[in-house]
Amino acid sequence: MININRYILVITITLFLLSSCNDKDNLHHFYTKGLLSDISNDGHYSYYIVIPQAGCPGCISNSEDFLLQHKDSDKYFFVITNYSSKKALFLKLGNDLKDYNNVLFDSTNNYFANSFEESIYPISIKLNYNDIEEVSIGIP
Repeated sequence: MININRYILVITITLFLLSSCNDKDNLHHFYTKGLLSDISNDGHYSYYIVIPQAGCPGCISNSEDFLLQHKDSDKYFFVITNYSSKKALFLKLGNDLKDYNNVLFDSTNNYFANSFEESIYPISIKLNYNDIEEVSIGIP
């Protein structure tokens, strides 16, 4: 009986890990197909950071603080998505955000990965010129 339980546990863990890898691959493909093909990088930015405005409150607050500290950086390109009001966003983060070339307001949610469970978290996309090297949850 114990061996059968171990066998079931090993199968369950394996299936979970395989499905997790598949989700990461699909998320990687989602950003390669959309964000990377739409926004010219030319080797300039090291990271694209996608910040949703609905989801994990603590995670989003930390990423917004990171954005405000690096809003004029040549290393980071920020995409703010899934927001309800640009006016409320400017009140929260500052009206000057619209003046920075490395901040994009995704008003149509093109870069909001709503079909993925990771969509409630900020996503960091590490770039190697125009190729995605890594997609991870949180800020770098």
